[in-house]
Amino acid sequence: MNVTQNQLLDQGNSEKPLTQTDVVELIAQLEELFRNSKLPEAQTSKAIKHLEAAKEEVQEKEPDKDFVAKNLQKATKVLKQANEAVTAGTNIWEKVQSIITKLLPWLGVAASFFS
Repeated sequence: MNVTQNQLLDQGNSEKPLTQTDVVELIAQLEELFRNSKLPEAQTSKAIKHLEAAKEEVQEKEPDKDFVAKNLQKATKVLKQANEAVTAGTNIWEKVQSIITKLLPWLGVAASFFS
């Protein structure tokens, strides 16, 4: 099997489990969304601290997925609270939800965990 065939097989299997690298990249995407948002600096900073803690934990040899999930939950709560005061948060929330949905299987939590 050559590289092209492997790539085609990978593309066909979109439900493959996330690797730690995948999870780190998704959390980095969340960080970027917050950094580029129009949210107040205090909320952005607070959310990024939670995301950084989650990202660090994911990189451990045996990551504590509950710890990661709780930090992601805290970051999303910051966004929801800011979203109530700032309508600019609406668009970012949709993007965050999309990324969180990809992380759910790895975290082993239901979508309602982030509601």
